[in-house]
Amino acid sequence: MKLPCRAGAWDDYAQQFRYFCYTDIYPLYAVEGFSAGQRAYIDHGVEYPVLTGGAMQVAAWLVSILDETIRGRSTTSRW
Repeated sequence: MKLPCRAGAWDDYAQQFRYFCYTDIYPLYAVEGFSAGQRAYIDHGVEYPVLTGGAMQVAAWLVSILDETIRGRSTTSRW
């Protein structure tokens, strides 16, 4: 059932809903500035509680070592 999600359906507006692949993580990675290396609460304001923002920051640090095409295609994102 989730095979389309693993194949990239989360990156297609219609398919992400059809196959239940939608996640806030992908668009927020770019919108909150994590893809540009910004730090939560220091370089930009985050509208989420501190523990949530901290978890977002830790996740951003963990994926920062990955190639950009793997970590969410942040420069080509439609979000």
